[in-house]
Amino acid sequence: TPGYMEAQDVLGAVAHVRELSPDKPIALMGYSYGAVAVLHAAAQSNVPAAVVADAPFMSARDAMHRLADELAKDKSAPWTTRAAVGMVKWPGILELAGIEFYLRTGVNISNKRVDAIGAVPKIRETPILFLAGEDDPIAPAANVRRLHDASRSRSKSFVLLPKATHSTYTDK
Repeated sequence: TPGYMEAQDVLGAVAHVRELSPDKPIALMGYSYGAVAVLHAAAQSNVPAAVVADAPFMSARDAMHRLADELAKDKSAPWTTRAAVGMVKWPGILELAGIEFYLRTGVNISNKRVDAIGAVPKIRETPILFLAGEDDPIAPAANVRRLHDASRSRSKSFVLLPKATHSTYTDK
């Protein structure tokens, strides 16, 4: 569930740390899918003292489509993998995957609940640092900026990392 249900794991870890060190501040950091998870966790809890969201994607659909586009360009990837991942762009495929997931788990992962763009406005008190790579094709800087702008946190920052892709912060 691209970060939505995983936020429960993050909150479980936060509760465990809180038991061990009740007086210490807790910061959450996540990368990509994990960044979406910590944003959802922060939207559901006032415990985190800070959040670092490194290359979060705005929506699962957008990220999957972008990943398919990138994989299609990667000639070193097997054609079968490129074809299989490319199918996420077919009309109705992601909806069918959602139905299949619901039938297996009983969990409805509607876009409104899952997408990070719906979670960030709920984070009001927690400072958030949004990190974006200038050349990130999966979580483009413009989308990370939209997440930043949608946040109602009184203390939020956006940092654009030059030449960074989704996988690295070093020069290409």
